[in-house]
Amino acid sequence: MIGESLGKYRILDKLGEGGMGVVYLAEDTTLERQVALKVLPAELSADRERLARFEREAKTLASLDHPNIVSIHSVEEADGVRFLTMQLVEGEPLSKVISTKGLSVERILDIAIPLTDALASAHEKGIIHRDLKPANIVIGSDGRPRILDFGLAKTTGEVSGQEATAAPTVSLETRAGAVMGTVGYMSPEQVRGEQVDARSDVFSLGLVLYEMASGRRAFDASTGPDLMSAILRDSPVSPDQIRPDLPHHLARVIRRCLEKDPERRYQSAKDVRNELEDLARELETEVILQDHSAAKQQLDRGLWAHRARILGVVLTLAIGCVVGYLMVRRAVDGPPGVEKPKIQSLAVLPLDNLMNDPEQEYFVEGMHEALITDLSRISALRVISRTSAMLYANSSKSLPEI
Repeated sequence: MIGESLGKYRILDKLGEGGMGVVYLAEDTTLERQVALKVLPAELSADRERLARFEREAKTLASLDHPNIVSIHSVEEADGVRFLTMQLVEGEPLSKVISTKGLSVERILDIAIPLTDALASAHEKGIIHRDLKPANIVIGSDGRPRILDFGLAKTTGEVSGQEATAAPTVSLETRAGAVMGTVGYMSPEQVRGEQVDARSDVFSLGLVLYEMASGRRAFDASTGPDLMSAILRDSPVSPDQIRPDLPHHLARVIRRCLEKDPERRYQSAKDVRNELEDLARELETEVILQDHSAAKQQLDRGLWAHRARILGVVLTLAIGCVVGYLMVRRAVDGPPGVEKPKIQSLAVLPLDNLMNDPEQEYFVEGMHEALITDLSRISALRVISRTSAMLYANSSKSLPEI
């Protein structure tokens, strides 16, 4: 259909294909904007009862107003073809964002919290998704997650029996002997064809969280029946055993989402969201405390180093004062019985700051003044004033010239 038109919509490209039809990139030629356009399967359009129910549900979905849910604009028909128009979100599916090593804890929470909040918002309106998976979650260019494809969604109370599994088991991709796609994200009650409610979405949410945390699927098998059997029978390895750096609380939340018995799971997506928000606050507090502790240790180390430098300077100055005083005193007085030298005056030239530390400059100046003061106490010695001596600070003259 690329290049063709449906009513006022010109088909530009194919975006994807699922159990409820093919999704195209289209241009609304009237409003001059791009939209996502989903062409519904022919069997759905041909069944008036199913089509009427789908249209009622589409109206309910259109009432969803959440920044992390892709909104439905309209249900339309042109040239005998039924289609949905939806908000177009530029980005890439979560399935392509997740690496084989999983996502960082911070990124997991950045995606999971708004994701579960969006799911909770839909559940409060009585809408369950039934096909939540990484391929149906797009990470926009702004980094925000948005849930796509509520086209499989059903209002609470209308999903039971075989219909609970009919649409979700449709394969997105098929290869010899394998069914790929949505079947790997079904809840046990979907697999058994039982009535499903919001807790089924919680199980699927747990599978998505597991994949984000570990980089692998919780259940994997070579064929669809084996995969369904694993969902009913097997317990996946705890994600914190795959990644020891994961917080144990996050792994516990994921494990509880994946309980086989719906009664043992979180009873709503809101409960999951609250748990994740608590975890995010705890981790943020830990980071703040760690940063504070590291900063305090660094400050303490800096203070001790600064004090050590000061102490070293003080000791050096004290020793210098004592040695200088004794040497001059000895030079002036001389040993007993020996004629006194003719040193009658002395100038203490400005001292150099050999540490090149501006913070120690006042110690250098203090040392200079202390030496002059102490030497001035020798009555037989005339000491040139500090004011006169300071004239030779940074002087280029030689000592004989001075």
